[in-house]
Amino acid sequence: GEIGPQGPRGEEGPTSHPAVLFVSYAETNYSGTMSIQESKMIPMDNDIFYLPNNTDVTVMQEGTYEITLCGIISGVTISSGGIFLLNDETGKVIQDLSFNLPAGNTSVVNFSEVVITDLKASTTLSVRCGITGDQSTSGIKFTCVNLIIKKFKM
Repeated sequence: GEIGPQGPRGEEGPTSHPAVLFVSYAETNYSGTMSIQESKMIPMDNDIFYLPNNTDVTVMQEGTYEITLCGIISGVTISSGGIFLLNDETGKVIQDLSFNLPAGNTSVVNFSEVVITDLKASTTLSVRCGITGDQSTSGIKFTCVNLIIKKFKM
């Protein structure tokens, strides 16, 4: 058939998502909530993501989100292991975004996972890491930990 007239151009931002957040975390070798080293929001002015401090990410709009969490656990020994995870303000792990390298023969592992999940408005997220086993002699390091969150248009 014949090609119809071109419709009006919609107002689209720099991505196909209403907002995207990238957060990298500072390398650490102790158990606790990881500190944000660097962050980038696209667009910079949005009402979806808020960083209230140097550890937390607040998702301000209810919706469906794609979340990617990745990082490296190294320095694992026979007597100590490591874990890092993404949790909400209640301590609940977001879907299965938890990576555990138990004490044993493998000393370093790169982890990455992508999930699609529904989040409520005003959900505060943080990345926590922990050392399992003998912490006094541990050489565990958590490095290259990055979080990417993309909101889907509905």
